[in-house]
Amino acid sequence: MSGRELIALGTSSLAPTRERNHNAYLLRWDGECFLFDPGEGAQRQLILSNTPSSSIFRICITHFHGDHCLGLAGIVQRLSLDQCGHSVHIYYPESGQPYVERLCAAAIFHSRVSLEFHPVPHRQGEMLELCRTAEYSLKAMPLQHSVPNLGYRVEEPERIHFLDEKLDFFGIRGPLTGELRRNGKVTTGGRTVHLSEVTEPRRGSIFALVMDTRFCEEAVALSKDADLVVAKDRQLHLHLPE
Repeated sequence: MSGRELIALGTSSLAPTRERNHNAYLLRWDGECFLFDPGEGAQRQLILSNTPSSSIFRICITHFHGDHCLGLAGIVQRLSLDQCGHSVHIYYPESGQPYVERLCAAAIFHSRVSLEFHPVPHRQGEMLELCRTAEYSLKAMPLQHSVPNLGYRVEEPERIHFLDEKLDFFGIRGPLTGELRRNGKVTTGGRTVHLSEVTEPRRGSIFALVMDTRFCEEAVALSKDADLVVAKDRQLHLHLPE
């Protein structure tokens, strides 16, 4: 599975409707998937979206109101049923540890999946990096709600972009381009060309999710420069930059 895609598995609030399932948002990020806020019915919605549970690598829970977390029990058991072959990391406000433990052991089943639990401390006004890979970093920040609530941000690292006109000017083609990328410089036509002379930085893709928060500076910080923001609050929509 490759590419970037957001699938809204459910967008309802306290109660589901005939047309809308409880909250659940699936972010496909190249070969991995993030599952945000698995509300009730999330397991079935995965099936309807033709998404195998084994594609989920990280589960991120914003807060522990039922419409944002009660589907976790079914997701965890489905991961075991499908014998997911990799560890699945679960992130959540640290005050919700008892709820995570109950949901992950809500019924009798034989666990065949390795779950890694990451309670996130509440540090108001501070952006915390939860994990970093070669392809992305996952960050979180406390938001303002009636219960402890996290917003999440997925960032692609800054990339270098080769400028074709500059490469042509210095006569750099084929294997020389690869050498330049690896070593930071290459000698051609009697002179040494440095990577900075033929490239420019490009900001990577950014995704942000802010749920059930009143307007606050933390929501703005999470959403800054994002290519896509999922924000669930009418008043918040009025304040976030387009």
